Amino acid sequence: MARLARRGAACGRTTSPWGVAINGSTLYVADQGNHRILRFTTGGRSLASFGRFSTSGAGFVTPYGIAVDRRGTIYVTDVTTDRILMYGLNGAFKGQFGGLGTGPGQFDRPTGVAVDAAGDVYVSDYCNQRIAHFGRGGTPLKQYIGADSVEAPSFLAFGRNRHLYVADHHRIMQFAPGATAATAKPPPVARAAHRLGSGFC
Repeated sequence: MARLARRGAACGRTTSPWGVAINGSTLYVADQGNHRILRFTTGGRSLASFGRFSTSGAGFVTPYGIAVDRRGTIYVTDVTTDRILMYGLNGAFKGQFGGLGTGPGQFDRPTGVAVDAAGDVYVSDYCNQRIAHFGRGGTPLKQYIGADSVEAPSFLAFGRNRHLYVADHHRIMQFAPGATAATAKPPPVARAAHRLGSGFC
């Protein structure tokens, strides 16, 4: 076992790291406490960072989940501003999508993100209790996964079998390819305070 980063704000150090993603020999880390994305080699050498504190544009408040697609686009969830931000592999800002709400293309606390082999993007819409499905670049497809079953979805990952695995509260859920619904159940009126800390939703 090796430690890649110690606590701190200097480049190569981290405060409250959450999501991680690998693209080739590069490791990307959502450094939540420092409002940035860190880049390392998979051997642990610090390369660079990108991002800054901001409630709009190219910056973050709370970077949480991260994924990289086959075309080299990095997707990062900002759980505080209810956005998904897109970057190139070198950290160049490419755009964003989302916003607070319950409709198609909107989120209430997006947490995890994953990209399938076709380039479609899946986002854990935590407080809306669903997995939202988007086309490449963030086009909402008005489809949801687990809209009748997930309770508190957080991190996501695709397996080699193309199944989607979801960390959901005290369990792991598995969805086969094509397991989407055209509509999602309405967000619950009352939300449990034990999820990710009191007052999260």
